[in-house]
Amino acid sequence: MTGEVTLPAGFEALAPFVDTWNLGSFAERYQQRRKVGVAGMRSFYDAVVPILPEMQALVRSEEFRGSAVATVFENLILSLAHVALAIERLGDEEVSHALASRAMAIKQVNSSKVRRT
Repeated sequence: MTGEVTLPAGFEALAPFVDTWNLGSFAERYQQRRKVGVAGMRSFYDAVVPILPEMQALVRSEEFRGSAVATVFENLILSLAHVALAIERLGDEEVSHALASRAMAIKQVNSSKVRRT
C-alpha cells in the first residue's frame, strides 16, 4: 500500500506499518493482531502513539479530508485501538487471552434479519 499512497512529510515512521495495519475491517484488524504477536504490536504502537494527534489533525483537515492518505490514517488509527488494548491493558496476559479468542467467531449479521423485541 505504501506504493499507492505517499505519506506526508513527518509521517515517514509509519511507512513500515502501512502494508500490515492499513486494514478496512474489524475482522481484518482482529486477525492481524493475532498474527503479528506482542512484539509486532509493540513496534506499531511505539511508532503511532507519539504522532497520533498529528494523524488525527490531518484526517480532519480540509486539505486531506476524504483523500487516500486520510483513509490510510483512519485505518491505522483503528488498528491502534486494537493494539492498544493488548499493549496497555493485557500486557503479558495477551497470549493467554489470545487462546480463548480463537474459539470466538466474528460474523457480520444482516441487520434486516435480526428480530427486534
